Amino acid sequence: MTLFVSADSFRKWAQKLEARSVFPHLIRRLVIATGTGITEVHFPAYESVQRPGFDGVVTCTGGNAWLPTGKSVWELSTEDGVASKAQRDFDKRTINPDTKTSKEEQSQAFYIFLTPRRFNQKAEWAAEQSKSPHCFWRGVRAYDADDVEQWSESAPAGIQAWIARKMGVRPEGISDLADYWASISTVTEFSLLPEVFIAGRTTVVNDIEDWLSREASLLSLVSRSPIEVLDFFAATVAAMPLERREQIESRTVIVHDRKSWQAIVDAIAPSNLVVDPAMELQRNEVALAIRSGHRILLATDTDLLAKNRETEMPRARQFELTNALEKSGYSKGQSEQLSRASGGSIAILKHRLTPIGTKRVPVWASGVSSEAITASLLLGGWNDEKEDVEMFAKVANRPYSDCQVDIQRMASGRDPLLLHAANKWRLISKDFA
Repeated sequence: MTLFVSADSFRKWAQKLEARSVFPHLIRRLVIATGTGITEVHFPAYESVQRPGFDGVVTCTGGNAWLPTGKSVWELSTEDGVASKAQRDFDKRTINPDTKTSKEEQSQAFYIFLTPRRFNQKAEWAAEQSKSPHCFWRGVRAYDADDVEQWSESAPAGIQAWIARKMGVRPEGISDLADYWASISTVTEFSLLPEVFIAGRTTVVNDIEDWLSREASLLSLVSRSPIEVLDFFAATVAAMPLERREQIESRTVIVHDRKSWQAIVDAIAPSNLVVDPAMELQRNEVALAIRSGHRILLATDTDLLAKNRETEMPRARQFELTNALEKSGYSKGQSEQLSRASGGSIAILKHRLTPIGTKRVPVWASGVSSEAITASLLLGGWNDEKEDVEMFAKVANRPYSDCQVDIQRMASGRDPLLLHAANKWRLISKDFA
C-alpha cells in the first residue's frame, strides 16, 4: 500500500476500524493532505459521531480522484452488509421525508458513501442512485477498501507514516512529526509548550511559514546544535491552528538515513522532508529531491556553510524562555535557573529537564577521552588527509592513532557526536561537545 506497510496489512487493519474512532481521523487527514483550497473540513469522531448530520463535510477549490472539487457530504460506515448499509444511508439523506436533504442543498454538493470494507459493484450502485427521481446531488460516489488504499498510496509521506504508526508499525529511518513532537515535549516532568522551543525566535518561525507556503525548495537553518532545528520545527508546527498543523504533519517526515531518503524521493508524492543532521547529503541529492517536488529542511552547523545571517538560528532568549517554562508548569525560580544554566541552548535545556532514569546516554558519553572531544570541538571538522590528521593530534596532544577508537565511538550508535562521510569528519553539536 505504502512505502511503510503492505497493501494486505493495510486492508486488514482498515476493516477492523470503528467508524467512531480512527477511521474519521484517517479520512480527515487524507482530505487535508491531498486537497487544496480547503475552506471547510468536518469529520466528527468518538462521541461526536452520535450528533445528527453527515459523517463528513468538505469544501475545497482543488480536489483529486477521490475528493470532488466544491462541496461534498460523506457517510462513513464500517458495518458488514455494505450494500444494504449504503442504501439505507442514501435513502435517509435523499428520499425519506423526515431526514432528506433539500433539493437546493443536494444540487450544491456531491454525495459520497465510504467504507473500509469491500463494496462489490460500487460503481453500479452509485450510477443507479444517480438515476433516482429523488436524487438531485451533483454526483453520487461510493468508495471502499481499494479506494482508501489507493488514496493513501498517493498521499505525501507524513500521512503514510501516520498510518504506519496507527497500525503499530515503526518504520526504520523515518519519524512522523506528531510522534516526534510527543517524544520531545512529554518526556520531562511537565509537558513542554511549543513556546519553550520557539522562545525569542519569531523571525525563524516566519522563515518556516514562508518556506511551507512556497513551491518545492530548500530551507537551510544554521545552528550550533543542529538537532535543535528538528525540535524547533516540530514545536513551530505544534503551535499552529489545528487544521494547518494536521496539514503540515500529514505532509512531513523526519528522515534519518539514506535508504529511506532515496525511497521517499523516488516513490512518494511531494512531501516536506526534514533531514536528520546526522545524515550527510550531497548538493545534487538535495537538488534532485526538489526537482521531484519535495520541500527540504536542512539543519547544519555554522562552520559548514558560508556565513548567511538570514538562515542562522539564534539561541533562545532568556526572558522568553523563562516565561515559557513557567507556563509549562515549572516554578519561577526553577524557570529562571534553568534558563540561565542552558545558556540559550534548547538541546542542553532538554537534557537537563529529562529525568535521570530516562536519559538516553550516547555511546560516546562514556569511555571517550576528553582530549578527543576537545579537539573535535575546537576543530569543528577535518578530513583524513595528513595535514588535518596532524593538526588534530596537535590539538588533542595525543597521537592520532590513539584517538581513532574514540573518534569512531563518537560517530557510531544513536545520537552521534561526529559524522563521517566522503573522508570528512564533522562535529554535529558544539553544545554537547
